[in-house]
Amino acid sequence: MIRCSLNEVETLLTKAARGCGADASQAARFGQGAVMCLCAGGATDTIHAALAALPGGVVVEYAAKIQSGMMQPVGSIVVFLGDDPLWSGYMSALPYRTEWRSMTECAVYLGTFEKTPKPVRLEIASGDLARWQALAARTFVPESEQSRLGGAGAGLTDND
Repeated sequence: MIRCSLNEVETLLTKAARGCGADASQAARFGQGAVMCLCAGGATDTIHAALAALPGGVVVEYAAKIQSGMMQPVGSIVVFLGDDPLWSGYMSALPYRTEWRSMTECAVYLGTFEKTPKPVRLEIASGDLARWQALAARTFVPESEQSRLGGAGAGLTDND
């Protein structure tokens, strides 16, 4: 097990989602939701399954649900339905007050509130980190003269 900051895990999971085909917005929301899922003791299997389903699956479905809910006026209540730990993570990551009415129904008040504190660090299995790093590496361009000519890296000249 490796101790990682929440920011490290969120950034890695965001990059992993990008590497699996999620767009930037969906990947960012996934990174936030997945970290909240892990903070609540959720299993990494849920995260692996969501990444494997990209560029479709729950990441796209959840992002669409949240986006449609966020179009409501401030001060309104939006009810979301869902029953998996990753969905709970998505709801907990919202910058709004979240109130669970049952195991599958969550009401979100669209106004700003302080969130409950999260742990500073997470214990992540080295195998899970390696898997997410491999997915994140898909976003890298190959090191070649052609990629450098296309703007990758520091370029062909050093003018610092």
